[in-house]
Amino acid sequence: MKKAKMNFVDKAIAFINPKGAVDRLVARQKLTKFEYDAVKYTRERKGPSALSGAEDYRSNYDRVELMKRARDLAENVGLVRSLLLKFAGHVAGSISYQARTQNPQINTDVEAYWAEWWDKCDISTRHTGSTLMQVAVMSMLRDGDFLFVLVRDGDGNLKIQGIEADRLGDPFKVYTSLELIGGIHIDRSTGAPTAYDIYNRSIGDFYTYQLTIPSSQAFHLFDPLRIDQYRGISAFHTAINDATDIYDIINYEKMAAKVASAQSGIVKRNNNNAADLSTLANDDDLGGNTIKLETIESGKISYLEPGEDIIFPNGPSRPSGAFAEFHKILLRNICLGLGIPYSFAVDPSAMSGPTARLEMQQAGRTFRRYQNLLNDKVLRPIKNIVLADAVARGLISGTEGTRTTKGIFNFGANVSIDLGRESASAISEFKTGLRTAADIYAERGQDFESAMRQRAIEAKLIKDLAEQYQIDPQTISDVVPPIKPEPQMPKVTMSQPPTTQQPPEDEEGEDDNGEEPEPDEPLEPSSENLEVKKKETDEALASLTPQDLKMLIAGMMGGIKLGKYDGIDFTPPEGAREAAKRALDVRATKPASQRGMTAVGIARARDLMNGVKLSPDTVRRMKAFFDRHEVDKKGATWDEQGKGWQAWNGWGGDAGYAWARKVVSQMESRDKKLTK
Repeated sequence: MKKAKMNFVDKAIAFINPKGAVDRLVARQKLTKFEYDAVKYTRERKGPSALSGAEDYRSNYDRVELMKRARDLAENVGLVRSLLLKFAGHVAGSISYQARTQNPQINTDVEAYWAEWWDKCDISTRHTGSTLMQVAVMSMLRDGDFLFVLVRDGDGNLKIQGIEADRLGDPFKVYTSLELIGGIHIDRSTGAPTAYDIYNRSIGDFYTYQLTIPSSQAFHLFDPLRIDQYRGISAFHTAINDATDIYDIINYEKMAAKVASAQSGIVKRNNNNAADLSTLANDDDLGGNTIKLETIESGKISYLEPGEDIIFPNGPSRPSGAFAEFHKILLRNICLGLGIPYSFAVDPSAMSGPTARLEMQQAGRTFRRYQNLLNDKVLRPIKNIVLADAVARGLISGTEGTRTTKGIFNFGANVSIDLGRESASAISEFKTGLRTAADIYAERGQDFESAMRQRAIEAKLIKDLAEQYQIDPQTISDVVPPIKPEPQMPKVTMSQPPTTQQPPEDEEGEDDNGEEPEPDEPLEPSSENLEVKKKETDEALASLTPQDLKMLIAGMMGGIKLGKYDGIDFTPPEGAREAAKRALDVRATKPASQRGMTAVGIARARDLMNGVKLSPDTVRRMKAFFDRHEVDKKGATWDEQGKGWQAWNGWGGDAGYAWARKVVSQMESRDKKLTK
């Protein structure tokens, strides 16, 4: 072990206080041997800036400089503009409001009023509400924040006005008070904003104070990174340098490719003969230097002086493959800074298989995050004020008190790469009760009630057209299901006593007289299809003698065809029911990433838990499932009641496996007897 060295100060301290000198050496060794590498600064690795709050003396200057650079990139770099448009379209491209009161008529009135107000909400009358929200999203990402102000026009109607980030506060002022940060007045006792200073911007970019807006009228849209942050910063703050480098490097590579492509040939002289460069044309290069050029015409033969040679350069080799890979690295850094995958933003061809779905989900989560931000800070509070004002002014007929403003905003369909797969999954979850139809419609940006009402209108129109032209409704559309023929109930008459023998059936299942047999399933007594009145039936039965009743019952029983597996019990045993219930209970306590069972498995578990009588095919599928998945018991998460354990018990567990084997064996035995 290397001996610790003592400097002059250490020796002096050791002479006076030996123990203090030892403690000093130990502390120094700890700093040297046990410190983090991340805090070792060198000339190549600079140290961080000073520790400070989210808002300090430099915050306003830094915010404005980032804003200027981000705006410059949005105007000149195609990638930055493309990213802003993607965010605007996916976050706020299709916003609609769905009222959720208990009264359907009030829901319709509220939604109609909001739709009309939304289209005319801009105080400048230039934009709809949807356009304003898209501009606000792009401004927040590019500049850092955006302010909406709720005002009234000359007729007393509520309108909204958009304020860009550079007009919120003085962009050239250094704010030194904790009560006024970036143009926002702060209540020191609570930290809540109380007012906003709005500045006017002239055509010559001169900023003058305009007015102060109370916080009750202002809705500030920004994405905070810290808890004590009052103003937002550009979302491109981690990508500005990379985007600028890409812009510069591409221009350099384009210049190099153009220069190389412009050279048809180069004359190289190996002698000192100054033969006449003066006869060549003069031109200036990009740097302003004079160069000699000669126009080469096709079909000419050149005669060279001794020592001269004409060199034809190869085609331009720039940009190289290495540059392309470096370019991708910079692009990935930009996309990572914004929280969206590179393949989604730049190169969709790089997505494939499960990775594509994962990256689509990542992009979707980023967009939903900004949708929630827009909903919480702008849409919901403005909606509450506008609807309450409309109720107070009698512009909405009928109210439900504070519940009149109850509702949700739909933001359009989610990002998807496999709509068919997701639709099938949504349908399966709906059938098993895991999701509601309203949730599925909202995920696609549609209103459930409006869609159902429109579907009913279309179905009625199809039926009316079918009746008008005397055709089957299904020839127009499959929306209207086919009309099933109404089964007829055989009438009992005393003129012909019931017989106990049935006519033989031919191979196609028809009677000898060519008429189709009655359906096997008994008709419900309460069915609307029964045409025999109860009074007539009672009178007919009352007139029968006991012998006639026996003959009637025997005849009715003779017409019933016994089932293939009659006598086999298809009701799941108690052990299978308990296992299914236990699986569902365990699954409900697990996080989403640890939940097993498909939608089919969940439906099967619920049937088993409720003791539903299963079909022969379902029991066969149960046995096939257990045969395939018995190996899951050796899985690493079995003892932790992981996905394999949940699926196994959801299908009935060991008790269900034993029962399925027994029932399948009984069915196979019955099949063999019938085939002999």
